[in-house]
Amino acid sequence: MSLTTTVRTFLQWEWERANSDDGIFNDFLPYSSLHEWIPEDSVYSDVFRGFELGRLAGVKALNAVNFHTPGVTYFMSNHSRLDHSLVVGMVMEHILRRNKFSEGDVNTGIAAGLLHDIATPAWGDAVMAIDIKNLHEEAAWREFLTPAGEDVLRKHGVTPGNLDDAIRNQGLLGTILDISDRITYVCKDLFSIYTGMYVQTHEGRDYLMQFDSSHISQFTSHPIGDIYKDVFVEDGHACFASPARLERFLRARVFLHQNYYLHPSSQARDLIMGSLANHFYSLHEGTLTPNALRHMDDYYLRNEISRLYPPAKAVPGCFEFWNASYKKIDSEEAEEAVRRELESDPNTIIIGTRKIRDVNPALNYNVKHNGRIMPFSDAYPEQAADIQRTASSIAGTYMFYSKADGTEISDLLTHMKHDGLLPE
Repeated sequence: MSLTTTVRTFLQWEWERANSDDGIFNDFLPYSSLHEWIPEDSVYSDVFRGFELGRLAGVKALNAVNFHTPGVTYFMSNHSRLDHSLVVGMVMEHILRRNKFSEGDVNTGIAAGLLHDIATPAWGDAVMAIDIKNLHEEAAWREFLTPAGEDVLRKHGVTPGNLDDAIRNQGLLGTILDISDRITYVCKDLFSIYTGMYVQTHEGRDYLMQFDSSHISQFTSHPIGDIYKDVFVEDGHACFASPARLERFLRARVFLHQNYYLHPSSQARDLIMGSLANHFYSLHEGTLTPNALRHMDDYYLRNEISRLYPPAKAVPGCFEFWNASYKKIDSEEAEEAVRRELESDPNTIIIGTRKIRDVNPALNYNVKHNGRIMPFSDAYPEQAADIQRTASSIAGTYMFYSKADGTEISDLLTHMKHDGLLPE
């Protein structure tokens, strides 16, 4: 079955299921059999209303990041943090029920999945990067705990302390939340790429088709999304029953980091958006404080920054067909040399420099091997070493730049450079 037919069949299935009246939301984990209505008068509906989760529908899961591989143009993702959070809650519930957790723990897990991103600021990671200490979402969820929210938690047997531990990835529930979060974003983001790209060349099509057939196909006997069914608990440890599917999942995850989240082109876009927000950011006063950003959606923040700085009105649409140029630098001396070279061309705009971190490839996930529970890296060292090499391949310091060519993004960068909004 071709990739095009796969996507068309899956979207038709989702449309048919969504045109029923069996609950308040219909959502799904791509590349899996998990596709359900979220019922009314449940912990889902009560948390949604009691904590006013609707804002997250206007906060994109991924803002301006761009999938990058030869011969492919990717149209930026539109799925939201609300969509992500609903499915994390669904995955949590299924893992916990399959492992016979108590109803109180199941409800705590669902609530943690729904609420773990509630304090995400508008523009997501791009804005969080300007002040990780004060803008990180896990530390601020209690700001949204109103008396109505306390009533919801009490109704479903959830204590704020246990919920806080899970959201902070503490204890067994926290470990399972972290697993559920990763399963959800990997499958949602892969699905978003495959339904939002325009393949321009045979090279790009061959590359993506080869990856699809090897790792994520919806219609294989062991689809990658069904990895949530493999999670079991033994001796207080979360483990994966299928090392082969776990390997495919881990490879898919580092593929996304390499070509999507941490690709220099995506990081350049995040740097631009973060620089715009940072210019007007203040801890305690003004329009863009941490508290204000946690109560805005992406559209409100865009309009507010455009009001304060009119050249920014083109963001983020101006990124659609634009990719920054970049050079990898390995020392301060090399950085100065690259900067001098770029500054010698009056038509080049230096956007800034960013250190791209190593990816944690999650090779410490437990599997059962020869009757013993051990990390994947210990059970399968060769495969783990290969995954680690891919995970480390993108790390480094990069200088981003672009040409002054009269496009919207060029005009924005020219204004930002002139007005001192770009980092030195």
